[in-house]
Amino acid sequence: MNNMAKRINMKQLLHDKEKAKGFFASKGYANVKRTYIDENGEQQEEIISIEIKPIGDHPLKKAFLEKNPMPKPPVIRELININTGETAYEAGVTIDAIKNDPNWQWKQIQDETDEKYQKELQEWQRKFLAIQMMIVFEVEDEFGIEKIDEFEQFLEDLGLSANQVQNIAEAIRDLDFLEGNKKNRK
Repeated sequence: MNNMAKRINMKQLLHDKEKAKGFFASKGYANVKRTYIDENGEQQEEIISIEIKPIGDHPLKKAFLEKNPMPKPPVIRELININTGETAYEAGVTIDAIKNDPNWQWKQIQDETDEKYQKELQEWQRKFLAIQMMIVFEVEDEFGIEKIDEFEQFLEDLGLSANQVQNIAEAIRDLDFLEGNKKNRK
């Protein structure tokens, strides 16, 4: 990868519509390792490069998010230390011991540990990843929102592992990030 910054003049791009069209659109390849047994019974490895592009605000992604908003955790009432953010349980104190302390207040907080929420979130993330893969592989017309399960079966039939899909997803995210910014995302 070339780390030298390329300088451009935005005014020139404004006047050269042909050169400007899609100028910042990223494209690249995600490398996926494939291991197999050859006709001689020997284990072989090869690297498969799959063309990828950022998802952006693709209409299928928008439609999915409208139809399937990200689940929200339930809200619970919790006694919180407003200085530290700790719950009374985390701080190891009883309600009687802190009931007159102004540093402790009852707050509505999201319970991200709720099992039902965790299951819903995991299911939503699985479907959202499938939508993203449909867009990247340019097969959204063949599948779409209504056929997510069929698309996942297609990926399974291809033999793509969860690690391989995750590798592709990470490569897509990395297309538009500068090296220094990647560290801050994780």
